[in-house]
Amino acid sequence: MQGERLRIWLNGVKINDFTNRDPARSLLQGYVGIQNHGEGDEVSFRDIRVKDLPAKGGGHHQHHHDG
Repeated sequence: MQGERLRIWLNGVKINDFTNRDPARSLLQGYVGIQNHGEGDEVSFRDIRVKDLPAKGGGHHQHHHDG
């Protein structure tokens, strides 16, 4: 993540390159979006865990979901 730009890789392939333009959903304020589409959308999740990982060289973070 760089500023309001979020890039996501899956198995070494970039699958999303998103730049937030909505101040109400600023990525700079610690916002966590999971299946984030908009008001009125219904989604369900279970067994979600958030863990702070130490930064690895270059300031890139890798987050993994097991299960």
